[in-house]
Amino acid sequence: MVRLMALDLDGTLLNDQKQVPESARHALQYAEKQGVTVAFCSGRNHADALYIAQQVGIPVWSITTNGAYLGHSGAEDALQLQPLPEEKAARIIAISHRFHGVPCVYTPLVEYNEAGYEEIVDYAAKQGNPVLYNPTKKEHLVHDAKEWEEILPHVAGQIMKCIVFLPNPDEFPGFEAALHEEGGLTVTTSIMFGGLVVSVEINREGVTKGGTLHRLQEHLGISPEETLIFGDSGNDLSMISCGKFLAMQNAQPEVQAQAWEITGDNNTDGVASAVYRLIK
Repeated sequence: MVRLMALDLDGTLLNDQKQVPESARHALQYAEKQGVTVAFCSGRNHADALYIAQQVGIPVWSITTNGAYLGHSGAEDALQLQPLPEEKAARIIAISHRFHGVPCVYTPLVEYNEAGYEEIVDYAAKQGNPVLYNPTKKEHLVHDAKEWEEILPHVAGQIMKCIVFLPNPDEFPGFEAALHEEGGLTVTTSIMFGGLVVSVEINREGVTKGGTLHRLQEHLGISPEETLIFGDSGNDLSMISCGKFLAMQNAQPEVQAQAWEITGDNNTDGVASAVYRLIK
């Protein structure tokens, strides 16, 4: 019996246009009516999870910013926060500038994006790689290092993760080595915007989607045997021990190789077909 369903968002629940397919929306509504609890497990922040839950039309648990935040769409307070210390975030930003990166800081409800991020997004859109349009989310544009110095003390205790975009992939090895030397961090990488840039997601050491999903299972009294998990990327693999892991057809090969089952892709009925077949 399935009691909990955990879904990654980008490349999984969201199609390439950053929308929830109608088939997936109806499937999640069906699952919720069958008594299944739904959790969004994403690198996005809580504000995006709330917006997507509103589009789907069901309450959800929010395991966001790669597991740093655990809350619910129907509650104001988080169940668990695992923030980056302010001083760590400051050093990550300084390191990113050394390697010509574009740093961004995510709190649960606000994104702080350095000015170069807009150029990346605009160029990606022109190449057919749109971003999620969320009119409810607050975004703050940061122009220079001095402004970061003013912002970070005000968001201390709420810094869920940093993400750094490297327009030049050749800078990545040096940047990764510098982060390793800094220590105390969990670092995951992915190719975003159709391969235009390397994105490096940085959390507090030990923070993963899987660790936080396990915390939610304990809170709800739900076992891995009662859990379905959908994902497509390397940062979803930490959830494998939490239940039956279904890889999307568009998932990375190394993700598919470790999956319990492979379902359809994110642009068709990958999520919906599995939900109707496995939730009875």
